[in-house]
Amino acid sequence: MPVMTAIVGCTAIESIICKGETPSEFDGWEALTDPFRGVDKSKVTIYCPDASVAEYKASEWGDFFENIKGISEYSGIEGIANGTIEIHGGSTITVNAPSAVAVKVFDTAGRMVFSTIADGTIAIDGLAHGLYIVKAGEKTAKVTVK
Repeated sequence: MPVMTAIVGCTAIESIICKGETPSEFDGWEALTDPFRGVDKSKVTIYCPDASVAEYKASEWGDFFENIKGISEYSGIEGIANGTIEIHGGSTITVNAPSAVAVKVFDTAGRMVFSTIADGTIAIDGLAHGLYIVKAGEKTAKVTVK
């Protein structure tokens, strides 16, 4: 199926995940029909099946984007250290807050699975393996529990 103009002008896009083994084609694009018009392509990483990276780079995707990587390099999850609050995943979720902040942990369905007040470093144990959204004060992070 051809990719059209679904993300024209999307200035916040950082990554695109392509699940197809064969790269999608662009339907006769020109300057005015560039499906990525207004997107800073130098800041976007394309993730595709590992076995298809070379094929994506040789396709029209490679004409648009320099950063094409295998899906195994994508996690979409990063610990953050913004300001003074730190949130990290791993075998537990760790929150380090220099002063008292509300900490809430949500599962991928949006259900709050944990809530407390943190003042200092806390470790949140007993969560099932998976992806969680953690909000500590004004900071939010996606983390995994392994």
